[in-house]
Amino acid sequence: MGTYAHFREEEIFEQPIALENALRGRFSEDGSTANFGSLNISPGEFRGIERFMFCACGTALHACTVTEQMIERFARIPVECDYASEFRYRNTPLFRNTLFFVMSQSGETIDTLAALREAKRKGYKVLAVTNVVSSTLAREADGGIYQHVGPRNWCRLDEGVYVATPDRRHARVVYRTDARCELRRRGPLCYDLKRAPDLVRQTLEQAPHIKAIAQR
Repeated sequence: MGTYAHFREEEIFEQPIALENALRGRFSEDGSTANFGSLNISPGEFRGIERFMFCACGTALHACTVTEQMIERFARIPVECDYASEFRYRNTPLFRNTLFFVMSQSGETIDTLAALREAKRKGYKVLAVTNVVSSTLAREADGGIYQHVGPRNWCRLDEGVYVATPDRRHARVVYRTDARCELRRRGPLCYDLKRAPDLVRQTLEQAPHIKAIAQR
């Protein structure tokens, strides 16, 4: 039976494949823009968005903070990230033209589902980023993006069953900033994204060298 560390390391080395799966079919034929067919939001609606709100728990929330920096840098739209477990209790005031995102790899995170339902109760459109097409999060959201990065790894330890927290947060980053990016910047951004799996693979190839330095 594998250990937690074994499964953790295995997932780290699966990152290039996870990225390739997440990016497959996400670009236009000429590679100039991103392509998401399941957002259920028109280009006109998207251009009218003035603020993004992201809710998640755990490593999904870490992915949200990375997404926050990317959107604010490239699309110049204000972004707010919040713990899904706190959102419904704080009665957070939201701007009218806000697009709400929830992130959960399993799509069954209870607190994230509660945040989704609270946002919809307040009349906001909610998009989900998840890895499970048939999940509750995917069914209840107005649209979304599926990661297609494969199932989590599980391992059994002495005290019970635990989830090896995935290092697939890279595959969770939302790329749909292109609708508000300048046209001249979209092509280079898409090109860099398509290179990401190979760059991660090249970095992981240095693992033996890095381990040797650490041992010395």
